[in-house]
Amino acid sequence: MSDEGSSASVVHTPFFRATQAHRYERQQALRDIEDETGRALVVFYGPMDHAVVAPFQDAIGDIPSDTPLDLMLTSPGGDAETALRLAMMCHAGRSDFRVIVPETAASAATLLALAAESILMSTTSALGPVDPQIFLPTRNSYYPAKDLVQIVDDLEQRTQSNPLAFEFYSALLGDIDGATYQAARASILRTEELVPDVLSIRSNPPSEELVEALTQGLQGRRTPLVVASDRS
Repeated sequence: MSDEGSSASVVHTPFFRATQAHRYERQQALRDIEDETGRALVVFYGPMDHAVVAPFQDAIGDIPSDTPLDLMLTSPGGDAETALRLAMMCHAGRSDFRVIVPETAASAATLLALAAESILMSTTSALGPVDPQIFLPTRNSYYPAKDLVQIVDDLEQRTQSNPLAFEFYSALLGDIDGATYQAARASILRTEELVPDVLSIRSNPPSEELVEALTQGLQGRRTPLVVASDRS
């Protein structure tokens, strides 16, 4: 026990410092950035699915709506509906929301970035196309929905001309069943609807003409958007 007014210091063991020091260093780095910018900063790293919604809400729930918010975003994408939910959380009465892309944001992550009033990128950044991703449990990874649909459609065309090839191709695509194929097609159609929905969340939504142009352009791209270097 200690006398009133005194405080007991916390002593960390060498093992604790070795295993946890990086976490405290990251937290201090975030605080330093917030002090420099005068804005709240939240970091999102990894794929987007329904499991991230609750932790994300915990991360931003205590940030006042009148505080400008920066989201440092690095993600290959994932579920487009999740991206819309995260975008709505980031706004939630807030008129100043900015996305920082230090490396790569793609697919659903690009959707989330589109909800921001501004996107901060550098020559190391890439903003991928709005290409919905489908999770394949047997491969424990996400794959572009457009690629899955194209593979199955290509298989159908090949087997129509050569029915004997069906067994060979179907063995290669054993983990893409009818439900996965339909989910991929549905996600492509839904993403086309979500681009205008996400853009409308902005405090100053773009015009209908610009929304249509962005929707068509992002859906048609197969390569990422990058920041051009100043070097000639």
